[in-house]
Amino acid sequence: RRQLIIRVRDVGKNLTYPTGIKVKTEDWDERLLRVKSSNPLHKELNQKLETLKANSFGLHDLYKARIINFTQLRNKIEGTASGKGFDGLWAVYQKEKTEHTLNGYRSAVAAFKSVLNRGISLDDIDYTNVKRAIYEWNKANKSPSTINTYVKSLAIVKNDAFKRGLVETGFIKDKSLFQKVGRLNIQTVNSIDLFTAMKNAKDAYTRDALLLWCLSFMTRGLYFSDLEVLNPSASGYFYHARHKTGVEMYIDSLDGLIMDVYKALPHINYKSPRIYQKRLASELKAPFKSSRKTFDTLSVKLKIDIQYRYALLGHSDSSIKRHYTDLSDKDVIESINKAHRSVLSDFGVGKSIIASGIELSPSSKQFIFDHG
Repeated sequence: RRQLIIRVRDVGKNLTYPTGIKVKTEDWDERLLRVKSSNPLHKELNQKLETLKANSFGLHDLYKARIINFTQLRNKIEGTASGKGFDGLWAVYQKEKTEHTLNGYRSAVAAFKSVLNRGISLDDIDYTNVKRAIYEWNKANKSPSTINTYVKSLAIVKNDAFKRGLVETGFIKDKSLFQKVGRLNIQTVNSIDLFTAMKNAKDAYTRDALLLWCLSFMTRGLYFSDLEVLNPSASGYFYHARHKTGVEMYIDSLDGLIMDVYKALPHINYKSPRIYQKRLASELKAPFKSSRKTFDTLSVKLKIDIQYRYALLGHSDSSIKRHYTDLSDKDVIESINKAHRSVLSDFGVGKSIIASGIELSPSSKQFIFDHG
């Protein structure tokens, strides 16, 4: 299929933008500039095309009459004056990109537009404007990581638009645009502090925050996005594909303990975890991610093989060794789960779960008695 575009030319100037219409080459009449009747939607597509052409011609007449300048012509054609800029590119991305990726691009453009405080077009993504935006983002105390994400997204959008012929120049990323990011330091948590915090939990939010930490630790460091879709079993092990990497994980049910803790938290809104993160920062002096750091630190302490550590944490590992390892093999799963249980035994998370006061099955109580 071929993307139909409208091009407006003037002396030394060239404006190209997508119509959002794609047709097969054999369905396009090059002489009449219309969709052929061989396309079942030719009437609807031609009607849309004629409307777009009429709008463009009308705006071009205003430009020739010097009622609007070329920048205003460009902005009006691309829809930026009505807040609909980038719509043509977004329409293409809806078919080509994941929702997560598209939302990331949109967020960067929205942040860019906000600091420039005016309607913007693809051409506005240039060194000068991005430099100005970075200055404003720093004034607004945006983190270096956030600013770098914005800059990368804007560069990707501009360069992709250039490849598609929507703009005349791309965006050359300059090292000076990227902010220095400090080294991330995530603390580990010890079992005594966890037990003390759970025993002294002053309200349900604090207790739930600590239980979420325990749940993450027991599931080998899974984050909120994973816990939201977790489907634990009462015995044996259960399957989970890690959200961030897509790596398959076969997680030990811990004789139903994971299920009991998960069932005790049916009211948790995993998409809005801020309140629980704040409670953890207050009670444990550590973020939610510390569960993952603690699990891996104990794995190192127990001298667990690096490949097992990759599998335990659901890490993406491109090495040949990992590429040819069958993580669904029963013996491999049992070895990984043995390592899993050794970490839990060393830490002793069970006593903190008992201190929470949630209801536990006999098999879960026995697991805690055996493994701490």
